[in-house]
Amino acid sequence: MPSYYSTGEAENFKPLQPGEYVFMITAAEERDFNGVPTIQMKLTEEHSSSRINDTLRFTENSIWRIDQFRAACGEILKKDEHVSIYPSQLIGTVLRARTKIGKNGYAEVQAFLVPTDDQPLPDTWRGMLINRAGTSAPPARPAAAPSAGYARQNAGAAPAPSRPAQQYQRPASAGAARQEESSPFNDGGF
Repeated sequence: MPSYYSTGEAENFKPLQPGEYVFMITAAEERDFNGVPTIQMKLTEEHSSSRINDTLRFTENSIWRIDQFRAACGEILKKDEHVSIYPSQLIGTVLRARTKIGKNGYAEVQAFLVPTDDQPLPDTWRGMLINRAGTSAPPARPAAAPSAGYARQNAGAAPAPSRPAQQYQRPASAGAARQEESSPFNDGGF
């Protein structure tokens, strides 16, 4: 039987009203929906802490929305650029979006807003400076050197195998040369 600890208060749910907001991506996960690769994200609004979910669908008909999302994150788009988006690298990204009330009565993203001179990417999130690599966390303390005991125990140990991330591969046009550059959304990421 499920159980929980009560807060002692009964608050009425208030959906995020339609408007333009600053969001941080607080969770992102790659999923497959009926054979279509997707990235499901949780976006948290800066002032109210309201959360909304959004999904990027990797189909030919949705590429315009993925480009809109990347531009809203501050990416410079290049025609015919092959881009891999890793969900773990999206977490901590801050962007602006316009919301609307969906058919289910909850707020949803109507459009990701591309930064302009009048509405640039935010420099802070809840009072913390945002590092353009996408994280708003304060700088980490320098790591201490491993102890002599740690070095002795792990001498010659093979590194743990890593599992390659699945990638959406946009069909390449015949004979088109592709040149990938470092970006938060491809292999050179954060």
